[in-house]
Amino acid sequence: MIIKATQKSLKIAGIKPVILENSDQENLPGEWYANTIKTGKAGKLVTLFFHNHTKISILCNSKSLNIAIKQLPLKTEKFLQRNGFESLTNLFNLHSETFISKTTSRSTLSQMSSLILGLEYDFLIHEKIDDKLLEKLEDYSARFIFPSKGTKDYDSPLDILSKYMK
Repeated sequence: MIIKATQKSLKIAGIKPVILENSDQENLPGEWYANTIKTGKAGKLVTLFFHNHTKISILCNSKSLNIAIKQLPLKTEKFLQRNGFESLTNLFNLHSETFISKTTSRSTLSQMSSLILGLEYDFLIHEKIDDKLLEKLEDYSARFIFPSKGTKDYDSPLDILSKYMK
């Protein structure tokens, strides 16, 4: 599993990234991009994992990338089950060796930033940030539309996952 983390996430976790050559994968399993999100609560941050190929978002209730990475496989499996894509779980290679690198795609970071703006607002209006809220926001984010690579079309993460079901 390849995790491409922002400088902020790497610094908080005290992780030194590895250098990966030609790691950008066009198909599954793809890479995960990681960033920390402000919640508007003092000292409280959440880690966002954004899958660069399917655009699914997984939220972990931890500011530490070290802890969040351990939560990612189970939370991704639960997301896929909740949304009817359980049969795709093995395509993500969630239990493979993890490599942590720096972010490399400005377009993926831009898509994440758009998503983060909405998530930060949602965190502000909710008193309590728990797993139930994070799952609700993951499912909501799965309906967010993103530009399709190389076309003028737009797809949601659910649309992209549906293409793998065929």
